[in-house]
Amino acid sequence: MSKAQYTVFYLNKTSNGSGGVEFDYFYRTNYKGDEGIIIRKKYNYTSNSKSEIMKKYLDSETVDPIMRLPYHPNITKLFYVDRHKKVAYLDYVPGYSLSQYVKNHIASEIELDKKLIICHSLAKGIQFLHNHQIYHRDISSCNVIITPSSVSVIIDLEFMKHTPQEISNNNTYTGKLAYLHPDFKNDSLSDLKKIDIFAYSIVLYELFLFEASLDFTKHNSMPEARDHFQEEIKSLDKCKTKEETESLLKVAYARYLQNIGIDEKKVANQFYDGKKIDSTVAQKLTQFIFGCTCYDYTNMDQIIQELESFTGYPKFTEYLQQINQTERRYEQEQLVHGSLENLTIGCPVM
Repeated sequence: MSKAQYTVFYLNKTSNGSGGVEFDYFYRTNYKGDEGIIIRKKYNYTSNSKSEIMKKYLDSETVDPIMRLPYHPNITKLFYVDRHKKVAYLDYVPGYSLSQYVKNHIASEIELDKKLIICHSLAKGIQFLHNHQIYHRDISSCNVIITPSSVSVIIDLEFMKHTPQEISNNNTYTGKLAYLHPDFKNDSLSDLKKIDIFAYSIVLYELFLFEASLDFTKHNSMPEARDHFQEEIKSLDKCKTKEETESLLKVAYARYLQNIGIDEKKVANQFYDGKKIDSTVAQKLTQFIFGCTCYDYTNMDQIIQELESFTGYPKFTEYLQQINQTERRYEQEQLVHGSLENLTIGCPVM
């Protein structure tokens, strides 16, 4: 990677974000003709708890592995972090957050092809992180951008952890409670996987039930629901067979979902492809999402394989063919994060 690969031109300043964060837009280009928009996030540390988390993130050892990651189409690109100036440079991702995407549409407008693309591309992004021993820990509908081509891109890297270096036992989860696995205990490797997979399932419920954020803020009983789940699964020790254990565990998960405002049995009634889809497909999708919740799928490879078993949807099939080509191109170009370390600042773009 050559020095000063990108020339960056200042565009304009946006309004302040939450947690004491300021955003600036830049236009980037290089001699290869690669161009786009970069966001500079400046962290103004305050007493705000999220701001403190961001400070720890910038100072942590997680940043360096993320900056060394190859590019991936389903992860926002982290170009460079300046710890001294408290700024991070990331690629701008056009589109809406999944939460806003749901608010802006009605269920019948979103074909099943598009929903499958959203699910698959989000799973690919999480798989990519897990393959590099990095765990997002804050997957939510607000942290997933849906591009104009219905592809998911994961943003907001502040809560990520890199293992095994950062494995700890101090209950440091700091994401949104609604997306946290109800039996989370500590940041063990198993828990980190469960956090992302469980959060992934909640995002799918939002997409298929077509309720942005599922009004989680209205469910004041969520802590009680978590306590009830943890108390309920204590009885699993009394189960005499594996089948009995799995059956009772699924009942506990279903009851927990209902207690936080998700009726997983309604999912099958919310699938639209201009018309209600085949009941067999609807049932398969319902079982798939609930299987993610219950940790029937213990890694993202299994989840992706299950999604790719949905055939007969032309747009989804075309998408699968395209991503194979994209992944090969990214590997051939060997693009990496951190390429703005010696950036050149050009004249402002008016």
